[in-house]
Amino acid sequence: MRSVDALNPFKRERQFAWTGPCVISSIAGLGDLFIHLPLIAGLVEECRRRALPVRVALRPAHCALGGSCGWEILPFDNALEDFFKNPRALRPADSLGKLRHARQTAPSLWIDLTGNAVSALAIKLAGAKMLAARVTRGGRSLIDFPLPHAIQENEYGNRERVARHLGGALDFSVAKKLRGTALAGLAGSIVACLTTAARWKNWPLKSFRALLERFPGRRFVLTGLRREVAPEEASELEAMLRLPNVSDGLDRFSTPELVRLVAHADAVVTNDTSVAHIANLFAVPGAVLFGPVSPGTFASADGLKIFHDATCPFHPCVQWKCSNQENWCMQKISPQSVGDYLATLPCFTER
Repeated sequence: MRSVDALNPFKRERQFAWTGPCVISSIAGLGDLFIHLPLIAGLVEECRRRALPVRVALRPAHCALGGSCGWEILPFDNALEDFFKNPRALRPADSLGKLRHARQTAPSLWIDLTGNAVSALAIKLAGAKMLAARVTRGGRSLIDFPLPHAIQENEYGNRERVARHLGGALDFSVAKKLRGTALAGLAGSIVACLTTAARWKNWPLKSFRALLERFPGRRFVLTGLRREVAPEEASELEAMLRLPNVSDGLDRFSTPELVRLVAHADAVVTNDTSVAHIANLFAVPGAVLFGPVSPGTFASADGLKIFHDATCPFHPCVQWKCSNQENWCMQKISPQSVGDYLATLPCFTER
């Protein structure tokens, strides 16, 4: 990050001005994208109002979502997300191919909502003449129009600030465009997302199982990835899958299918991951479980009910390791308290 900022140490901030052709991007994880979607939609409409050609740059795995919104899509990736999840999966040739494709019609203005040094470098290599992005996570030397952002600012509140700064507005009509039809036999389920890529952000599976056993009359669909289940919890997962009210959705759903599953769910119980932000867009009720990361940054004030333990002296901390494993914050979130809240939701009380 520091090396990127040193490329042009005398870079001066400029006053934002619309120009075209324009690209708007969100090229991080699926959760970030679902926070950004109403902002992207609003900025696309602002471009159209100004008669500016506009494309939306998304990671290849997310392009189908942008197509459902009616946008012209540019597949693009800074490769950072996949590198953190699995460094061996990095494919430099693929990244170079995306850069060459973007340079064929280099935009006059690129608005990047991802906001980090690696993205800024990739976008400039793609030929963007002017770049608007946040500078709090690096890239200042390449950014022409810094977007408003403060370190640890709430990401839901920030998208409203960015919309005002650029003269646009949030557009929540994307929820209707992405909702689609319910997956066969799964409408009205309770979605329980068990895993994230960061081991220490995951609620213990024994806590999830206690929750599932409390509501034997409700159908739960388990989502997540088996490779993200800790080896010591493998037997706990198998015990959960034997429960009569559980459907195994691990490794099962494509990204559009996961969106449809959550959109048509009665409720959601999830770690701090993309499922939480999908549920918030569709106003699906339920609970989101926070530990290492502060909910002040990534939770919606009017979205899923927040359950959080911040008693660890290291909180908030780096989510990829735990310096206090004996008093791990996620195991302090009580299944009883989560279950008591769920029991108050109409989808539980009306049955």
